[in-house]
This record gives sequence, structure tokens and C-alpha cells, in this order.
Amino acid sequence: MARKLYVGNLPFSAGEAELQELFAQAGAVDSVKVMRDMATGRARGFAFVEMASDDDAQKAIDKFHNYAFGGRNLTVNEARPRPERSGGFGTYLFQGADFARFEDTKASYALFAEEVIPRLDGQIEPVRRSYEHVVDAAEDNKNATAAARLAAQDQWRRERGGAAAEERQS
Repeated sequence: MARKLYVGNLPFSAGEAELQELFAQAGAVDSVKVMRDMATGRARGFAFVEMASDDDAQKAIDKFHNYAFGGRNLTVNEARPRPERSGGFGTYLFQGADFARFEDTKASYALFAEEVIPRLDGQIEPVRRSYEHVVDAAEDNKNATAAARLAAQDQWRRERGGAAAEERQS
């Protein structure tokens, strides 16, 4: 028996403190982690509770599986290890690729050239030109954004400088 428990079908309003208090009725609780959406911070409806001993974990499963909590029946069972995810390029050209995670377009291009291009078998040049165009467009956009920001700062300084000069004259 593992000490880490999966707690599902949680109300979205449930927090760590409430679960800590609830599961303490079955034994000593080591940790509680309510899983949250990374973008919104909203609870995702499940949590992991780690009990101090295997006996406490079994007591918690027996006591709280199908337990009514916040208008819902909890699902409590032994947590399973997270399944392996590929994290790379699958059978399709860009399946699993997350180019947004790369901050530097050059690093992104290096990864693209290293992992994707060798799999294209004769279609390398059209794809390479297409990707280089995307990289160039991204850099142009970054440069245009920086230029617009500098122009706005210059305009603000000119306007502020004129207001400051008027204040000094009065």
C-alpha cells in the first residue's frame, strides 16, 4: 500500500486546509496538494494527499471513498504513477511539438533542424524555407514591437519634458 492517495471529484472550491482537516480524521497527514489550472489558478477537481503511514492511508480510503463532501461524492484511492508521455515528435511531423516553449528562436530552429528535418525524406528544402520564414517573421515582429515601444517612450518624454518646462516657468 502506498501512502499517497488520489482524491477525485472534489468541489472546485475545496482547498488544502479543508482536505488536511478532513483527512486528519483518518490519521496523520504529511501533505495535501490540490491540483490547479496553470492559466487560471482554479482547482481542477482533484488532489493528492500523502498520509504518514500505510495504515492511515488505508483508513482514509475506507472512510472517505464515496464520502459526501461539498455536495459531491469523493473518489479516494491509491495514487498511481503518472504515465510516461512522449514529449517529443510523434508519428506526425509536428505531433507533440511545442515551439511556444522556446524563448529563443535560434534554439527553436536548432531543435527543428536536429529532430524534424531528418524525418522528412526529400522534403527538407521546402520545410526549411518555410520555417526560416516563420523565424524571420517572429524576429521582425519582435523588432517592430521594440521600435514601437521606443517611439512611445520618446513621445512620452517629449510630452513630459514640455509639461516639466511649463511647470518650471510658472
